[in-house]
Amino acid sequence: MATQEQLNRRARHYIGELAKARWVLWNRAREHDGVDPGSSLVVFSESNPYAAMYDRVAQAHIEAVSQYQAGGYVGLIIQHGKGSA
Repeated sequence: MATQEQLNRRARHYIGELAKARWVLWNRAREHDGVDPGSSLVVFSESNPYAAMYDRVAQAHIEAVSQYQAGGYVGLIIQHGKGSA
């Protein structure tokens, strides 16, 4: 079984990877629609192939950060009554 520090390290790594994916998808979606990087409010077009992916990754990132800050387990999948990272 993983120690608390190992779980924390995995959680931080998972959150970091989500943040990277979120940044990449944000920029691709922005570039696809020709949005200025300095824009403070953005609505992507319905034809933007990156918008839905960005939304899913952003939601996962927000949830993971919230779980981590609340002291919960992040990025774990429960299989057969046992957690696995």
